[in-house]
Amino acid sequence: MSTTHRAIAIAYLLGVFFLCLWVPWRVPTPQQAEPSLRAPYSYLWSGPKLKRGTPPSNDLAVSAALAKVDTQRLALTLLAVTALAGIAFLLVPPKHQHEAEDDPPAERKSKAGIR
Repeated sequence: MSTTHRAIAIAYLLGVFFLCLWVPWRVPTPQQAEPSLRAPYSYLWSGPKLKRGTPPSNDLAVSAALAKVDTQRLALTLLAVTALAGIAFLLVPPKHQHEAEDDPPAERKSKAGIR
């Protein structure tokens, strides 16, 4: 594995870690037409940060307590990040060994000027 491949893998893992901490939220509504509204992203442990006047109610404590992680948006984002990392991983050429390493030891010595 080349250094570039390692860098891509580390960046991918850090991205997945960040996506699992900074998550999208959904807030349920009493309306049948739209069962839930999207809330902004926020950290997993802090819950959504709703603004005043945000439907379904103006009671922010109740709305934030009922909010759930939007797993569909989270899964789609993880899929997109995985696809981008996979494409980047495949576009980087593999690490080739030096031609000298493929030669027998006697030929390497003669090429280096060693007798």
